[in-house]
Amino acid sequence: SSITILVGVLAGISIFFLYKKASLDLRQRKRTEEALMESEANYRAIFNAANDAIFIYDLETEQILNMNQKMCEMTGYNPEEAGRLSAVDLSSGVAPHTPEGALELITKAVDGDPQLFEWMAKDKSGRLFWVEVNLKRTTIREKARLVAVVRDISKRKQIEEALRESRQRYQAVSELISDYAYAYRVEP
Repeated sequence: SSITILVGVLAGISIFFLYKKASLDLRQRKRTEEALMESEANYRAIFNAANDAIFIYDLETEQILNMNQKMCEMTGYNPEEAGRLSAVDLSSGVAPHTPEGALELITKAVDGDPQLFEWMAKDKSGRLFWVEVNLKRTTIREKARLVAVVRDISKRKQIEEALRESRQRYQAVSELISDYAYAYRVEP
């Protein structure tokens, strides 16, 4: 009968539109996934291309969630090992560069006060070296995180120390010359 044909046609049209919608949804989902993968690849490329070391610190677990290639090179740890580290594990332990000192600076950054400071760090082998650390709190995937950008300043510190020693030698020589000049004037 005509009602049966009409119901059949309507069912066919409904199935066609449902299929079309599902097909469009699937294509949209695939495009979204591709865009997300591309965005992740871009993030990884930028993250690992940075000249400074970068790590992301989880405030709840107090563990390093992620570190870039430069951080791996600087510390000697691979990303897998980094997941078992806390930021304080990278501190020299030499006062004031102790785990407690690190936690104090981390707390200030967590409270919303970005921190920029020089720090004596320790790598996997135990070697101590100077870094400049920039800590800032951020939100990633709706969770509070701390981003640390770390620059090795060991060479700069060596130059500063050599300059300080040079100034001290200059001062000593200058005083010696002054003493000789005074002695020369006083004695015939």
